[in-house]
Amino acid sequence: NLFLRAVVDRSRLYVGEQLIVTFKVYTRVSITNYSINKLPAMTGFWGEDLAVPQQVNLTGEVINGKQYKVGVLKKMALFPTQAGALEINPLEIVCQVQVQNRKRSNDWFNEFFNDPFFNNFSTSNVNVKSSPLKITVLPLPMNDVPLSFKGAVGKFTMNAAASSRTVKTNEPLSLKAVISGSGNIKILEAPNVEIPSEFEKYDPKVNESIDRSTNVINGAKTFEWLLVPRYPGQKRIPPMEFSYFDPSK
Repeated sequence: NLFLRAVVDRSRLYVGEQLIVTFKVYTRVSITNYSINKLPAMTGFWGEDLAVPQQVNLTGEVINGKQYKVGVLKKMALFPTQAGALEINPLEIVCQVQVQNRKRSNDWFNEFFNDPFFNNFSTSNVNVKSSPLKITVLPLPMNDVPLSFKGAVGKFTMNAAASSRTVKTNEPLSLKAVISGSGNIKILEAPNVEIPSEFEKYDPKVNESIDRSTNVINGAKTFEWLLVPRYPGQKRIPPMEFSYFDPSK
């Protein structure tokens, strides 16, 4: 009458490709509250929590001819970090289940107030957990890999610009590259940039913005280098290149 199920949108994917795991509670009893007792250990995955309503919304679902109330407790975007057979471990929760007391008494007064009309219920804690799920992760293709590829998987675009095209000697300027799209934004690495020796270059400042409100992780990651030209003249910064693997292609 009460169980927890983990559901994935795919069970076969590439390293770095996103999958969604949704943990759902199925019940034919009255649950007054729940709490997560143990989060699943995501060995071999990078995980991002996706937004779910704080108040669990219950819908109806029929399984093997039985009607259940179903609610989403947790949803995650997972990115496998290695190839092979991986496992999504169980989520464990504690449910406070409302149980009707069946105790009988010869006292007519107690019988009267033990009537279900008077909500003669008690609450019991019930532990439930999902079953583990097997996932098959394929390695990324090794043929024709660009030198600029650093493991990004998804769909991305890149824009780059300098803060100014005209500066004085020893006057700083910034060079900014913005990579945006869908995929594991957090692991994106800075594109290679070849700065002429006439510039002094500092390590980039990195900022990221991630949208977890939908079923696809979207966002942008910004890399900003501070450059200081030490000699006058016209300088050329070569193009930057960023490569990614698109599983759909």
